[in-house]
Amino acid sequence: ELNHTAAQALAVDLLYRTLDEALKRAKEALAQPVIARLLPYLRQLIPGAEPSISEDMVLTGIRRENATESFTDLSIGTREQLAVLVRLAYADLLSEQGMPVTVILDDALVNSDDERRERMKAILYQAAQRYQVLILTCHEREYRDAGGSFIRLADCKADDA
Repeated sequence: ELNHTAAQALAVDLLYRTLDEALKRAKEALAQPVIARLLPYLRQLIPGAEPSISEDMVLTGIRRENATESFTDLSIGTREQLAVLVRLAYADLLSEQGMPVTVILDDALVNSDDERRERMKAILYQAAQRYQVLILTCHEREYRDAGGSFIRLADCKADDA
């Protein structure tokens, strides 16, 4: 009976390790297309940077210059920028599958410094060539040269019907 129980324990352990490894491979397979689309954006924003992704497919930070920086240690502006880039990576995946895509950002770059804002505007302009990107902002002057059209809510009038 002891030998039988020991054999069962080994079988359960093997099953657990096999399932755990399969789950890790499945998560990597799911994350890989997103990472592949995120990487060019990230490198355009922060040259040489690579995303650091957890097993649960959460962006945990970035690696640059042989150091890993935790997401929580990054500036608020950099965190905002990374959040936008992840959205664009997912939008690219959907667009490539022929799905209609609209990315809506509500003052998502308000904490960006001038240089990073310019890089992000270029990235958003590139994305807008593939799908619709709407930027809601009260900082109009920051986007005058972004290549889009402006719709001012103050200029919109409700129909008197």
